[in-house]
Amino acid sequence: MRQFICQVNKEFIDLGAVEMDEILKKLIPENLNEINVKIDDNDSKLFKIDRSENVITGRGIKGFFKNVKSEKAIVSYNVEKNELMLKNFKEISKKDDIFSSVKNPSEAYKKIRNLVTFDFGNEKWTQIYELVKDFAVVPNFDELLSQNHMREMSLFDYQIRTVKEVLKKFRGRALLCDEVGLGKTIEACTVMMEYIIRGFARKILILVPPSLVEQWSNELKRKFNQDFITSDDPKFKKMGDEAWAHYPKVISSINLAKRKQNSQHILKIHYDMIIVDEAHHLKNRKTVAWNFVNKLDKNSILLLTATPIQNNLEELYNLITLLKPGQLSTYSDFKRNFVKSKELMEPKNVEKLRFLVADVMVRNKRSDVDIKFTKRYAKTIEVRLSPIEKKFYDLISDFVRDNYNQGEKGMSQFTLKIIQEELGSSAYSVMPTLEKL
Repeated sequence: MRQFICQVNKEFIDLGAVEMDEILKKLIPENLNEINVKIDDNDSKLFKIDRSENVITGRGIKGFFKNVKSEKAIVSYNVEKNELMLKNFKEISKKDDIFSSVKNPSEAYKKIRNLVTFDFGNEKWTQIYELVKDFAVVPNFDELLSQNHMREMSLFDYQIRTVKEVLKKFRGRALLCDEVGLGKTIEACTVMMEYIIRGFARKILILVPPSLVEQWSNELKRKFNQDFITSDDPKFKKMGDEAWAHYPKVISSINLAKRKQNSQHILKIHYDMIIVDEAHHLKNRKTVAWNFVNKLDKNSILLLTATPIQNNLEELYNLITLLKPGQLSTYSDFKRNFVKSKELMEPKNVEKLRFLVADVMVRNKRSDVDIKFTKRYAKTIEVRLSPIEKKFYDLISDFVRDNYNQGEKGMSQFTLKIIQEELGSSAYSVMPTLEKL
């Protein structure tokens, strides 16, 4: 978690407000209207954000902010907790051990104290502040630096838009859900490269299905000139448990990483970036894999899947919660506000749900992008059913229709959907499901 220096202006403290300087305005996501604030090791407190006046307001703010001892403080922002953490500069004492080992303790004390308190004089401090603030807090992502480092390819316009949106709007936490073949992997790797080039990502873990480990390794080397070690590399295996912390860039199967003998070491490491391919495997928050990814200590995380919803809306909730906890509120609130039926298949308040999802998800469709795909022709081949097959098909279809029309009084709509799909394949496909009823 990166830390910055902010100015704590208490000019309006008697009016129940603390003014936000440029650091705080850029550090706190624009879509938030309230935030938890924590000072040193004290308990955090929830305050409101007034963007029109650029102030933090709320009851008890005067007493709370008295814990900030000077006009400047160290500040960081925890995305997962929506928590702004302020720390006072540590007081320097002439009695500190460090001063007993230098030739001129008084002069050393004076210089170190000036550094710690930033006592450079207002003019000099302002010059330094103006020079570094934009680069330190919000780098300019209008131009993608990584395009000059790519090999054998160039980005399409929609991919450039997606990468910039992830970098500027989502701040490196996104669900990439492009349709199959549109290049989610390229988009994710480009985001990663932008962070690497700018020095924001050094420790990176990529989690993929076992069958894709080698493919990711080859693609990163060939197209982005990035050397990642894989968890099945002999050098990695030889080092044992220490390999996870030793190597800065690792590609691993999620099946291997989530095992207790590995996860206990991985969860102790702070990662600048996590990428998870085929993220629909994390659709169930009760699984070991979901909980493992949720516990990872990370700044940025990209989840890649063409199917964010396979069975019901709960899966979308679980994926978004990995990226931005609280974005869809609690699970019970999510069901109450956005789901029509107990089957969790039909949404309500669609526009509001779409607005919240758009804060973390990008989905490009083939019909919307500027690419000419090979034209495909669909041909329907009719297969006549035998009399007994036709009778079986009609009976099961009537059974599905009758139960579906009963609504919540009938069988699970999800089960009925599966039965009809399997029936459309063959009688042999649907039999195992029918036997379980």
